[in-house]
Amino acid sequence: MQAKNKIPVIDVAKCIDCEKCITVCPTNAICKNSSFSCSKCIKYCLTMKVPCNPDHYVFCYEQCDACGLCVSACLVDAIRWFEIKKYMKKHFDQVAQNWDKNQIHVKRTEAIAASFLQKTKLFKGMKALEFGAGTGLLSFALKDHFADITLMDSSAEMIKITEEKIKSAEATTLHPLLFDMEKEDYIAKTFDVIFSQMVMHHVDDIEKMIAKFGKLLDRGGILAIADLYKEDGSFHEMEFHGHLGFDPEQLGETLKKNGFININHEQCFEIERLSEDSKLKKFPVFLMTAENRD
Repeated sequence: MQAKNKIPVIDVAKCIDCEKCITVCPTNAICKNSSFSCSKCIKYCLTMKVPCNPDHYVFCYEQCDACGLCVSACLVDAIRWFEIKKYMKKHFDQVAQNWDKNQIHVKRTEAIAASFLQKTKLFKGMKALEFGAGTGLLSFALKDHFADITLMDSSAEMIKITEEKIKSAEATTLHPLLFDMEKEDYIAKTFDVIFSQMVMHHVDDIEKMIAKFGKLLDRGGILAIADLYKEDGSFHEMEFHGHLGFDPEQLGETLKKNGFININHEQCFEIERLSEDSKLKKFPVFLMTAENRD
């Protein structure tokens, strides 16, 4: 199966039910079977019109090889290409409003913050960057320990929610920033600490991003990354094009290669989810800290 940076998406409003796409699909990735009508849509549906109509054509992205035959065969242009990054950005824009209502997000943040404060020696006047801040849960949890925190995210809706929260809380030391550091280099200022939670597995080029972190950190600055240990791909419950968690030892080697020292990691949280066969599955989360040598 070829690597994909885009996926085909069906616009059900345009579909005329001709079944051309089903006929040409070489991997049987398109169907109308109701067995694909599951709770996955609640998390990833582009329209958020849930529950869906089981008569609509749907993709099983685990089987799709992005060959494009369905796009070419569609008589009414109801199937279009959608870039994975834009797909995920749209997803995060859609879920921003209710992000903080998910108690897993809240409890995970509390555990990561507690572990970070226990492992890290902070000083008065430090300034920090939260990379991929989302709605700012982690920055809010740590705001009393920093003089200034920049909350960077590439989702406009996430930043909008963060701005509303900051205004409501009168949190004058928190500064939201709409910026995509995967696409651009941030050069406005440097930081004493950079932290992130559950973001790095969405980053395409890990080594390139870590190199950017190194340039943004002052000498002796601290990098803290919280993310999933290696998993079997079931965490995202769909065709996912990021990293399936990380081996902390390998990630540590990448940090070392890019000038970081005093690298440590430990498990700080465990996410529990019901699998499709209704069994409880656990996904441990690690917190890795390192010091910028340069």
